[in-house]
Amino acid sequence: MPESPDRSVERGRSPARPGGVRRDIPQEEIPNLLKLLDELEKNNMMLTKAILDDPVIHARTKGVGIFDKAHCRMYGALGPTARSAGSRRWSRRAMPPSGNLPTCVRGST
Repeated sequence: MPESPDRSVERGRSPARPGGVRRDIPQEEIPNLLKLLDELEKNNMMLTKAILDDPVIHARTKGVGIFDKAHCRMYGALGPTARSAGSRRWSRRAMPPSGNLPTCVRGST
């Protein structure tokens, strides 16, 4: 039974290699691959146009800015979001859970 592509990649047996592939594509498979690529390109273009022309996506993404420390405090953001804004406040340190979880956080400020 052949391995799934995901498992073969995990085991280092992917056909993709730096600089090329492990083996050539059989000549009889090339028309099937070209047909598949054409179909994927058509579907990708359709989705790309739908996203680029969607007013809802534009309304939700235009004018979106940086979530700074003040906004983190205002909205109660914690974890990676707060740390990426430069906040050193960490909920595990402020309200430690039971157990032995690490509480060392490196912040920029």
